[in-house]
Amino acid sequence: RIANACDARCIAVGSGGLARWVLTPRGPVLAEVPRGRRWLVVCGSLHPVSLRQAARARAIGVEVVSGPDAAEQAVRRKPEALIIFGGETTFETLRGLGRESVTTLGEVLPGVPLSMAGETPVITKAGGFGADDLVRTIVGKR
Repeated sequence: RIANACDARCIAVGSGGLARWVLTPRGPVLAEVPRGRRWLVVCGSLHPVSLRQAARARAIGVEVVSGPDAAEQAVRRKPEALIIFGGETTFETLRGLGRESVTTLGEVLPGVPLSMAGETPVITKAGGFGADDLVRTIVGKR
């Protein structure tokens, strides 16, 4: 009900588990994964789901940076496109890239938004969210 009462100035924030309930009344906006980009997975989350997703991404040849300094590692690589696991990691990575805001285009999968930080595509997800093959599914859409 609150989401429906908001106008364009409202920004809904919260856990990934709440996203479905907030977005359902309006319906999700589907976004196409940008083509021709080299994706970098940034895994700062310690959640077992994220760790499995990062391992699967490495196994299919997607570059992954992980650990407590994942955001710093990502910034040093000057990425073309990002898939970031975890809210705090997203904040730190974007701050390190000099971005204070993003423009959200829609979802590439339910609960997995695609945004643009300037010219850089950024796909984000909550640390404990998604299937183990989430990165393969995203990259496979290219």
